[in-house]
Amino acid sequence: MLNRPTWLILHHSEATYPHGIEEVRLWHTLPKPPEGEDPISGVHGNGWNDVGYQYFLRKSGERQKGREEWVKGAHTWRYNGQSIGVCMEGNFDIEVPTYEQVLEFLNLCANIMKRHPMITPDRIRGHRECASRKTCPGINVDLDRLRQLVKTYQENLFSLT
Repeated sequence: MLNRPTWLILHHSEATYPHGIEEVRLWHTLPKPPEGEDPISGVHGNGWNDVGYQYFLRKSGERQKGREEWVKGAHTWRYNGQSIGVCMEGNFDIEVPTYEQVLEFLNLCANIMKRHPMITPDRIRGHRECASRKTCPGINVDLDRLRQLVKTYQENLFSLT
């Protein structure tokens, strides 16, 4: 199914993944547990056809590719067909994003907004802003400040060209 992105949704992975997006991909694509079975008792996943996000940002700042941008995501109910999902590695309920992650997020946003002009800093959302029972991308992420950083970065980047 096609994705027509007009939003960018930010997530956190709630954990550190030594193998990066491939480890997340495995968890997302393993079969769901059989009906009635405790999901903790075996090795199970979400049963999806691919990782849910379009991008994964390692703590080192390394950007890893998930789904293609034009492919509908599996990261935020009601937004999957109209958004790009970006997941930062870490649990930002108990830690903060690294400097390298924030810098790469700014670079990625500028790049995405150039290709998808409908996505502006005001159309960047944290998962919690789309799903009220979530804290994602973590209580230590100030989304208003992050949107302002993206806006300032984008303005300064374009003033150099």
